[in-house]
Amino acid sequence: MTITSRHLETAVDRGSPASLVAHFPLVVLDISTRGCLIESRRPVETGQIATLRLALNGVWYVEDLRITRCVQVPGRGSTYHIGAEFLRTHAPREGSLRAVLSQLTSAALDEEPNAFRVGSEADRRP
Repeated sequence: MTITSRHLETAVDRGSPASLVAHFPLVVLDISTRGCLIESRRPVETGQIATLRLALNGVWYVEDLRITRCVQVPGRGSTYHIGAEFLRTHAPREGSLRAVLSQLTSAALDEEPNAFRVGSEADRRP
């Protein structure tokens, strides 16, 4: 069966919400299990919900996030720093960016147990 515009006219609920997805290049400046700092050539409105697709060691990961701030970088033309927090609408699942970041953080702590602790023995002076 071929779907025609006549079929779509009867199938589409004209009052239904929809999404428009825009793809544009970003540079991830900082990232943690809670969120990230991104650099962009385009501003993004605070409160927007987005999906970040990021490659780590050649593997692609995806995570939903909410834009918490967007500021133009002084002296850098149309360059913006965007703060975003990962949405926690579900537990991190295998293949998600939050899951792999948790694994990387755990592995780093196993290698250097004092690396991420504030006030650890390594930081104290005699």
